[in-house]
Amino acid sequence: MIIQSLGFVEVRGAANAILIADAMVKSSNVRIISETRLDPGQVTVIVEGDIGACMAAVEVGTNLAKLNNCYISSLIKGKPDNAVEGLFNKANVSSGKPNLDHNKPAKVNAEPKASKKSSLAVKKAAQKRKTRAKRIKLHDLVEFMESQENMATTVAQVAERFNVGIREARSKLQLLIGQGRAKRYNRGIMLISGDANNPE
Repeated sequence: MIIQSLGFVEVRGAANAILIADAMVKSSNVRIISETRLDPGQVTVIVEGDIGACMAAVEVGTNLAKLNNCYISSLIKGKPDNAVEGLFNKANVSSGKPNLDHNKPAKVNAEPKASKKSSLAVKKAAQKRKTRAKRIKLHDLVEFMESQENMATTVAQVAERFNVGIREARSKLQLLIGQGRAKRYNRGIMLISGDANNPE
C-alpha cells in the first residue's frame, strides 16, 4: 500500500500518547498506523493521511502535548518513499510486535497488567484519603490535651493521636485558640485552666 503522508508526535508517557492519538484521529481524516516505544517513558504516535490532514493532526497533537507538558518532538513527512514503510515493520518486529497490516487499525492494549507496586500505591492513596476525611471532635481534643498534664500539645501530636492530617489538627487547635479555650505556649498549645467547665 502506498503511504500518502506521515505525521509523527513523540511524547512522554503511554497515557499521554493515547490521549494525543485520540485527539489527532478525531481532528482530521488520518488513521494511526503505528505507535513506537523506544523506552517505557517515550512513545511516538504515527498517523497516515493526505498532507493537509497530517499537518492538522500533528498540530493538534503537538499543542495538546505541550499543554500536558509531555511534548518531545513532531514531524510531518509528505509522500515518503515506499522503503520507509519497512522501518515500521522492523521497529514492530524488534519490539516483539507483529508486522503492521495496513488494512487493520493499530491495536492498543487497553488493559495493562497491574503490578504489585501499582496496587500497593493505590491502597496507600486510598488510606491517605480515608485519613484526610476523618474529623476531630472538639471534646475529644480537649480530653486529650487535659491528659497531657500541663504540657503543651503540638500539632504533630494531635495528628498522630487522632490519625488525621496536619491541616485538620492545626485547624482544630486554632479553633480552640480562637474560642479563648487555649493559648500558644512555647512550641505547642495549652488549654487555659478551667476549660473543662466550658460548654461545647
